[in-house]
Amino acid sequence: VYQRLGRYDDAVRSFQAAIEADPEYGNAHFNLGTMHLARHRHNEAAQALGRAVEIQPDFAEAHLKLGVAYKSLGRHSQAIEALERAAELQPDFANAYTSLGNVHTAMGDLEQAEAAYRKAVEADTGSHAALFNLGNVSGRLGKRRDAIVSYERALEIEPGFVDARGNLAEALFEEGEKE
Repeated sequence: VYQRLGRYDDAVRSFQAAIEADPEYGNAHFNLGTMHLARHRHNEAAQALGRAVEIQPDFAEAHLKLGVAYKSLGRHSQAIEALERAAELQPDFANAYTSLGNVHTAMGDLEQAEAAYRKAVEADTGSHAALFNLGNVSGRLGKRRDAIVSYERALEIEPGFVDARGNLAEALFEEGEKE
């Protein structure tokens, strides 16, 4: 409740109290880690989320959040490991694939990023974010037509997506479609 009310300090204290009462309460570690992520306290988030996955190794969402924390810390190989585990546990987990694509993009491994974003789109055809990221990577790989298709699909889902509209215009211009 504190978390939903935006009372983050109270939420953190409550999660810490729950952990003190039961150190094996995986959801409390997960919720604490999620709070730390929201507050950009990535080291603390990685610690809490790491403990959550130790306690509950099949908790896909915890592996996802741990991967996000590791990416924010620049610990890319650990991020990939956590995100691949999340996707393994839940094969239709679009957010895990999108986050995996983000890590590969940050590492400059655009082919792997493209493959991850495609899996994200397959898992959730309504993910405008995955389509946008796929468009960005496709464009960087010189696949402008693929990028255009991705941006157009993202805009069908989210017509007010300004970044997608701007990137679409740029890709169309580069393809010679000046209008």
